[in-house]
Amino acid sequence: MRRIRLLMALFLMAASFPVPAQQKAKPPAWKQLAEVKPEGERADTGSYIVAEPAKAKWKPPKFVYDADMATKPKLAKVTVPIRNPVIEDLPDRPIPARVAYPREK
Repeated sequence: MRRIRLLMALFLMAASFPVPAQQKAKPPAWKQLAEVKPEGERADTGSYIVAEPAKAKWKPPKFVYDADMATKPKLAKVTVPIRNPVIEDLPDRPIPARVAYPREK
């Protein structure tokens, strides 16, 4: 019983000390860029087309080298779907070779 009281007292004493504030990590450079309203006409793809790109207000951001991003190993999980099946009854050609897709002009 004494051990429990001693542990409780130590815990309460430790909990009463102020914890130093943790420093927030600096956000990546791309998050620090100012938002710019797009110019030009909006295309079907969602992009904006500018008639004269040389006169556009937008300028590419300054390059910032990040050693961690450039040199440390990266982890990526990639799944590649195979979209060229072969029918077992007709193994000579894959399906896309048998289908005539209409071409856009």
